[in-house]
Amino acid sequence: MKKIAMFALFLIAVVTLSFAQQQVPVQQQMPPGYNFVPYIPPEAIDIAGATTRTPMAEDHAWALFVALNWPAPQNGKYNGVPDRNNVIGGRTAGGEDVPAAPAGPTVWQTYMDTNDLFLPGAAKPASFDAKQSIPAPCKSVARDGHRVLRMTEKVSDVLQSIHEANPNVRLIAQNGKEVWYEVRVNRAYYDYVVNNGLYNSNNRKGKKISFPAGSSTGRGEGAIRVKAAWMEITDRAQARYLYTSEALLYSPKTSRCRAATMGLVGLHIVHKTETFPSWVWATFEHVYNAPDVADVQSGQVTVPPPGFWFYDPKCKDCLWNQPPLNNDPHPRPTQVVRYPPVVSSGSTNREALNTSFSAALRQLGSANVWQYYGLVDAQWGLASGTPEDVLCLTNATMETYIQCGSSPIERPGQQATNVQGCMACHSQAKKTDFDFQLLKASPAMTLGDVRRAIDALDGQPQ
Repeated sequence: MKKIAMFALFLIAVVTLSFAQQQVPVQQQMPPGYNFVPYIPPEAIDIAGATTRTPMAEDHAWALFVALNWPAPQNGKYNGVPDRNNVIGGRTAGGEDVPAAPAGPTVWQTYMDTNDLFLPGAAKPASFDAKQSIPAPCKSVARDGHRVLRMTEKVSDVLQSIHEANPNVRLIAQNGKEVWYEVRVNRAYYDYVVNNGLYNSNNRKGKKISFPAGSSTGRGEGAIRVKAAWMEITDRAQARYLYTSEALLYSPKTSRCRAATMGLVGLHIVHKTETFPSWVWATFEHVYNAPDVADVQSGQVTVPPPGFWFYDPKCKDCLWNQPPLNNDPHPRPTQVVRYPPVVSSGSTNREALNTSFSAALRQLGSANVWQYYGLVDAQWGLASGTPEDVLCLTNATMETYIQCGSSPIERPGQQATNVQGCMACHSQAKKTDFDFQLLKASPAMTLGDVRRAIDALDGQPQ
């Protein structure tokens, strides 16, 4: 199986390289057997001998991860393009762990924030290549290169209007700081929204929503959505293991803003292609987020050098995956335990990919932080939105309290219940092509939209 996985990786590298060479020369090839190229594959590649398309989706997920986390040019004129003279993690000098070119911002960080795409009053958004808008309360502390984070709840970007009707779903790291979230979209997504006037919700009426799909026949990369989870860093030693970024933390509720150094702990990547018309749903996590439930139950937890970001091994009686109390100004850190998704034999391919990519990224430089990230899995389905093979997929930093195989509040040894993942939630939004972001458009959501969104959040049928 490892040989098959390695051959699949090599095939992806060769085909990706061939696609890249049609545009510009590849700048770096390391280590042997891998061509790290910064170009987003427009379509997934068939894998000979695979009994399902899950290995195909998993390989595609890693190719997306590399391309999207490639550094963008510093002060580039266009957003969403890679720095061809750099490499994922930042180019190092003379084989040493000394950056000779910056590690960020990454390509996806130059995508448009959905808060700038869906504006109050259904105003037409600025150009895709415009800089992110800075809220007035942030301007006094803003510096060049700062980005803005506005969300402390993973669903608040869609459900802001009914915040009071939802449980408090904040996530508190072991350092006592809240996790912040953002959602960004690529140029293909942006163009579709703007060209069809979908930043105004009135323009959805009577219209079939169908975002552009990536194709190997030259139609481009297709629509991409990226959702990221960030942990505020309080110990600079943590930066050795995390991709970090300077950000402005802005609360729309309080109109307060402050600067902070943030570390990436979770990343959803969603890509629409012709092979996957209901999108590929891939999610990555930092490997030091939390231990797996099986290790906790067996007492075989191996604590990483910096500790877990969301789990305290000394707290034997802490409730697992319990959200903080509403309105608690000083909530306790969340004791997160990772519930692996319900997967088929495709997980063998995923494990081989994670091991291989981690080693390959480490060979680019022993301090390359991307070696500490891994694919949880990739889910896919047909046009109906029904997931195939990988039945459930969740991220411990984004679906902490509704993870696959867990209860919303979990005690050690408690009987768990299964919950569907990405596609089960987004299948509630078939009318908007499985996309909840369109529900942010002004005028505000209808009551029916709200109810369906709440049902999706709770994992309940309509």
